[in-house]
Amino acid sequence: MRRLSIAAAALAASVCGVAIAEPESASGPPVSVGTEPSQTLEPVTVTGSRIPRVQLEGPAPIGTITAVDIQNNGFATIADVMTSLTQNLGALDNNQNTNGFSPGAQAVDLRGLGPNHTLVLVNGRRIADYPQAYGGNSTFTDISNIPTSMVERIEILSGSASAVYGSDAISGVINFILKQKADGTTFDFRAGDTQHGGGASQRLQLSSGYSNDRFDSAFAVEIYNQDPLWAFQRSFTNSRLDSPADPGDIAASPVWVRSDIDVNYLDPGAATCAGLASYDHGSIVYANRNNYGNYCGSYRDVSYGTLENGRKALNFYGTASYRLNDSASLFLDVQAGASHQISYNTPLQWQNSYQLNGDSSPIPFFNQATNMVEQWQRKYFTIEENGGFEAGEIHNIDKTLTLNTGIKGTLANTSWTYEAVFGHLQNTLESKEPALVSAKAQMLYLEPSLGVTSDSYQIYNAPVSRL
Repeated sequence: MRRLSIAAAALAASVCGVAIAEPESASGPPVSVGTEPSQTLEPVTVTGSRIPRVQLEGPAPIGTITAVDIQNNGFATIADVMTSLTQNLGALDNNQNTNGFSPGAQAVDLRGLGPNHTLVLVNGRRIADYPQAYGGNSTFTDISNIPTSMVERIEILSGSASAVYGSDAISGVINFILKQKADGTTFDFRAGDTQHGGGASQRLQLSSGYSNDRFDSAFAVEIYNQDPLWAFQRSFTNSRLDSPADPGDIAASPVWVRSDIDVNYLDPGAATCAGLASYDHGSIVYANRNNYGNYCGSYRDVSYGTLENGRKALNFYGTASYRLNDSASLFLDVQAGASHQISYNTPLQWQNSYQLNGDSSPIPFFNQATNMVEQWQRKYFTIEENGGFEAGEIHNIDKTLTLNTGIKGTLANTSWTYEAVFGHLQNTLESKEPALVSAKAQMLYLEPSLGVTSDSYQIYNAPVSRL
């Protein structure tokens, strides 16, 4: 009976590929049945980590994007590469944002947990945080200043690595490995345009370097320019009438509005609106809004914004290493960049109000010129009144510098490695946007108050033509 049990076990082992040995007996040593040759796994190092681990240790493999992949897919910037990742989820501040806390940055968000939980490394080292908090409440890193031409490969660890790196690696780690040697001198120019105009881009790259027996160096300069893509450059975003809603439910945006104390519009008359028709690129019409009344407005206000922001960038990366001997090397890495994002959100607005404790709510006033209690509003100032688009642009200028220098090598007659490094990280942001000085607008339209009525309304003498 015992022999039959061993034979059955050996048959099962040969099917499952498991080695089973017969118990030792007086007849001789145990015999291995169904043995297969052992498989040797090639050890790899987790991206950016000093702790070596085998690749098949956990359920989170490392994805790699090489320089050849970037070139073959026509990616113009690092942000384009990251956008192509299926792991990069969620709504992010990027070059399509015109407001928010960090519209000039381009972040990465693995698994949609927020960019503050995706660790970004360059050559295994952290880079400076963006100067503004993401969403106003968390730090993150901007990837827009990494030069595309110097990327050797990008390693993406999609699994959590918080045990090694901390909470900013809960979603994973992205490590940009930049080139340490140059394969000659490379000059590259790339230009692109859109079929219907707007959003044209140009990228110029120059990379070179020098090497000898002990010294290796490489550098790259990247210049990038992208024109804005305006909503008015597309037929499906240039008017409120493009909405799929019932045309009877679509109202023109009020531009010049006078209303009574109950917020009923005071009819300006078709002739008044006709006299203003040339404003806002000739889009002013005599319009009506249900439950409010007639007014002078435009359906084209939604077209005065950027679907894709304009962007200018200058990026530099340089690296050098000198081998002192077979076990020690000096190194220097410098990465610097400047980007200028240009966007356009919405035109400025004004409504009559008192400047008390920052309150900007519309407050009725008594108008001596009409002998009525009124409210005045400029829902937005037209492009012509703003002085063109340039006067209304929002500018975000970002400058970054990363410097690492030191010595690294191995201890004599051992396998121990060491690295002594001095690092300097900085990232500065300058933001400029137009703002309305309410007190001056109040004076322009209403002039100084002439007193207060018995009903506590401010008194102004404001002819309707002034609005």
